[in-house]
Amino acid sequence: MDLFDKNNRFNIANLITFGNIAAGLIAIHFIVHGDFFTAIILAWIAGALDIADGKVARKYNLSTEFGIQVDKRTDVTISAEVKALEKVWRDSLTIIVAP
Repeated sequence: MDLFDKNNRFNIANLITFGNIAAGLIAIHFIVHGDFFTAIILAWIAGALDIADGKVARKYNLSTEFGIQVDKRTDVTISAEVKALEKVWRDSLTIIVAP
C-alpha cells in the first residue's frame, strides 16, 4: 500500500483527515462527560489536522474527489462540535461566575 498513491483511498492525506475525524469524535465523548479542557485540546488537534491534510494533499498531488468530500463533511461536523462546546463552556462559566 503506497501512502503517496493518489488512487489509494488510504493515502497519507486521507489518513490525516481520518485522524481529524477521530479527534473530533473523541472530543464529543469528553464534552458529554464534562471534560471540556480535553475536548478543547482535541478540537485544536482536529483543527491542526484539518490544515495539514490539505497541505499534504496539495504538496504531493493527492487531492481527489473522495478526499474533498470527506474533508468537507468533517469540517461541518467539527464546526458544529466546536459551537456546541462553546455553548456548554459558556453556560458552565456562567454558573461558576454568577451563582
